[in-house]
Amino acid sequence: SLSFISPCKNHNKFVVHPCKSFSLTTTIFSTIIIMKVKRLTFIYLDDSLSREIMSIREIAKITGLSTATVSHALNGTKNVSIKNKQKILEAAKSIGYRPNIAAKVLKTNRSKTIALVIPRVEPMKTTNYFYMDIIAGVDARFINDGYFLIIGTYQEALEEKSRSLFSLEILKNRWVDGLLLVPNSMDRSSIMEIKNTSIPLVLIDRRIKDANYDFVVSDNENGAYNAVQLMCQKNRKKIAFVGSMLRTSASYERYLGYARCLNEYGLNIDKNLIIYNEQQSIENGMNSAAHLLSAGIDGIFVSDNILLMGVYRHLKQRGIQIGKDISLVGYDDYEWMQDVDPPITTVKQNPFKMGYIAANVLIERLHNEMVSKSEKRQNLFLNTELILRRSH
Repeated sequence: SLSFISPCKNHNKFVVHPCKSFSLTTTIFSTIIIMKVKRLTFIYLDDSLSREIMSIREIAKITGLSTATVSHALNGTKNVSIKNKQKILEAAKSIGYRPNIAAKVLKTNRSKTIALVIPRVEPMKTTNYFYMDIIAGVDARFINDGYFLIIGTYQEALEEKSRSLFSLEILKNRWVDGLLLVPNSMDRSSIMEIKNTSIPLVLIDRRIKDANYDFVVSDNENGAYNAVQLMCQKNRKKIAFVGSMLRTSASYERYLGYARCLNEYGLNIDKNLIIYNEQQSIENGMNSAAHLLSAGIDGIFVSDNILLMGVYRHLKQRGIQIGKDISLVGYDDYEWMQDVDPPITTVKQNPFKMGYIAANVLIERLHNEMVSKSEKRQNLFLNTELILRRSH
């Protein structure tokens, strides 16, 4: 999987400090370092790596200790005597050792590093922009507090036996102070190993069913309800649902909003008009539209942007007058939706705000880690906005 980190302070440079206690596969191409920890891959740029190696050797000479002992002390990867730690810190200070984060870890047991774990970013998918906006929001909140941000990704299409991808040494060894996570399912078991690490955790974009975790998500159910209501108010009677499999809370809640609206308007929920797609692709969107046209639908709510592209393309190819013959409403707002004819009515989320607020919730947890387990968690639903155009 591919991942990266966001810039910290100086946006010309990406900074992450490697922790040498983990079993890593590291490849160095100039200043690009690719670091793999089990199923997660972190890619970062750090022109200080070679200087760090030289600094460790210099500190070893000054203190008379081995380079291994110096490295362990600076990274907190093994127990080093208090006397030797002090010698190493003094030597590091005398040569202007960077990063200073090492000293902070030794003194405070804090790395000032937060991990954000999101679904894998894939080429040519507009959903990438959604997660880029989340990252920007998170970074905007962390940057003034001096936190380093690393981003890891995971492959969503996992077999059940691979659900333990979050069993990471990086978490077990408390290399990060906190974790922001977009979970890959609604099942609590998918993140139990993270819970067992006791690392402060905030879920973002998706939540876990019946679990006591902080989360910041969009109000997907009401967002979908408003989208379908728009079509009901135009007297559409056979409104279809096209979405992904209901594994995540976001997908499931959008379906709930669709179903609730049909019920309230006295319309039957016809299973033949509901299509769940295993993969979010343009091809699957086109196939979904072809099936639904044969069922005589007069409205379609598409809960995923990529599937919406396919549905729209097929309707246009078939000569359907979108907005007249068939109402079409999507979810998420991207530039292409206003550039087509007719422009597409859709539900808009605010991923930047979501990232910013989630980061703020995590900072609050970090400042008060002795929170009672019985204390109420912050469960925040962000309002969506219905963007009215001409496709409904």
